[in-house]
Amino acid sequence: MDTTLAPEGHHTVSCYIYPAPGHLKEGSWADERERIADLIIDQINQFAPNFKNSIIHQHLRVPLDLIESNSLTDGCIWHLEHDANQLFRNRPLPEFADYRAHLTNLYLCGSGQHPGGEVSGLPGHNAAQEILKDLA
Repeated sequence: MDTTLAPEGHHTVSCYIYPAPGHLKEGSWADERERIADLIIDQINQFAPNFKNSIIHQHLRVPLDLIESNSLTDGCIWHLEHDANQLFRNRPLPEFADYRAHLTNLYLCGSGQHPGGEVSGLPGHNAAQEILKDLA
């Protein structure tokens, strides 16, 4: 609907691919960005024929971009990866899983808390519930 985002008759596409490591085992994101973008586009093209041919501009934001522009550790929007060791009562560490820090009246409500960040607001909601319990 916003005609300033793409020329007349064209569209924008955003693909969110995760997880991606903050630092590659071999090479760097700066060196590998375009090759990886091409691999992703080729995969999409298998299911949406002519997708690749319709692209007039592309930019792959990689963890390096999130490190440089937002100071996110390892370019991770959740502060900690969502893997089996960093979920539920282990997020961010078992001793902080109840949204309470070890300092009285200091509560944790960022992306590092369960269930993770993005735009859900759930870590803040859950921390607020613990605050209300403590105030009761």
